[in-house]
Parts: sequence; C-alpha cells; structure tokens
Amino acid sequence: SSSSSRSRSRSSSGSSEAKNLGLQMSRSEYSVLINADVLVHPGWLTMLLYTMKTSPLKVGMVGPLMIGGDGNVLEAGGLVQKGGIPANMFRTLSPLQLTQYNARVVDYISAACVLIRRQVFLDMGLFDPTFEPAYYEDTDAALTMMEGGYNVMLNPLAVATHYEGGSYGTSTLKQNLMDKNQVAFADKHKKV
Repeated sequence: SSSSSRSRSRSSSGSSEAKNLGLQMSRSEYSVLINADVLVHPGWLTMLLYTMKTSPLKVGMVGPLMIGGDGNVLEAGGLVQKGGIPANMFRTLSPLQLTQYNARVVDYISAACVLIRRQVFLDMGLFDPTFEPAYYEDTDAALTMMEGGYNVMLNPLAVATHYEGGSYGTSTLKQNLMDKNQVAFADKHKKV
C-alpha cells in the first residue's frame, strides 16, 4: 500500500505509448525509461545524472553501456549511417576491448535504459506513434532531440545488462516490426 499513485495504459499498444504516458504524468526534471528485460549495475544512475548535470553540452538524453546476457557489448551508443540505417557501436566486443570510457556524444541511445530531460522530451513531442509498438522510436527521438539543439550521450561508466529480445523474442513479429519501422525511419530522416 504505497502512497504514490500508479497508472496503467489499458490499451494493448507498445512500450512507446506506455513510456509517453509515464512521462506526461511525471513531475520530475529527469526521467528514467527502462525495459523489464534490463538489469542495471551499481552506480549506473549516479553516472548518468553526473553526465546530464555536469556536461558543458546541452544534454537531452544519456544512456549506459549496454551489455548482453553473454557479457559482450550490445551497444556503446549508436550511429545512424547514410540511408537511415542505425548501427550499435562496438556490438559483440568484450567490454575490456573498449578504448574509450569517457562520456561522449552519439547519434542515439537505446530506450531500453535511458535518462532523459523530461520537459525537453515533452516539448519535442515524445515518442512518435509511427513506430508503435516497438523499434526505431528511440533512434527517431534521439535525432529529433539533436535537431532541437540537444545532445544525446553515452556514459560507458554506467552499465546495464539487456537480455535482448525479452520483450519481443527473436520471432518473425520482431523482424517484421524492425523492417517496417526501418522504412518509416529512413523516410522520415531522409537527410541523414
């Protein structure tokens, strides 16, 4: 019996709608978005907040180094290539093979675990429902935030393990969603 109020979306839409609803209801300056299939490591939030609050850059989003269940890197930030094709940086490397452990600007961060400046995110329009129920909503949000003058950053000293596929598995549904939303993303961000 907690004194805090909770709300659940009654629709069967994807995680973006639920995240948008939570952000609209929150009253905090910063908000963390995190998937149920993510396990955060000690100190992760302190490092993300440190980057958000002390960077000389205007930071709108900051995320951790994402490690997979096998212990290898899933993502150390992301890069959007020509044609709107995103790539997770340093995917499959051992974290010990990374040569940079400083916070740095990246093209996008996975919304599986991210700290955002809530009002900036609200002002830019939240996650675009075009990408429901999943995939590319975070990459789209990051590019939109950068277009608005805010940086997206990675702090690799913050670490989270993402048991990737915990939400949609490795099914045909997952691949179909990724394919559909990649086309929509590339169309929306033709200038990239």
